[in-house]
Amino acid sequence: MFKKSNILFQHYNNKDVLHHFVSLHSRFCTNSNNKKNKMMNEKMKALMIGVVGAGITLSAYSQTYMTPTQCIGTGLVVLIVGLFVGEGILPV
Repeated sequence: MFKKSNILFQHYNNKDVLHHFVSLHSRFCTNSNNKKNKMMNEKMKALMIGVVGAGITLSAYSQTYMTPTQCIGTGLVVLIVGLFVGEGILPV
């Protein structure tokens, strides 16, 4: 078994092996960084949606555009949408 692997290694010179290793490493590192950035962006969007929902809910008694019940209901729906975005159920 050792001879077979040694024969396979002789087909490539050291530069080819190093080139393949570096290209694979860069592919995996870029994909993981993109996934982290995408996840962070989704979390920030969910946070902003949650802040808007909390603001709508807290303004229930200080505004005159809607009744307090409608305002609390709207804020609750916006908060739930923010939760779904944060969990990845609803892509935005």
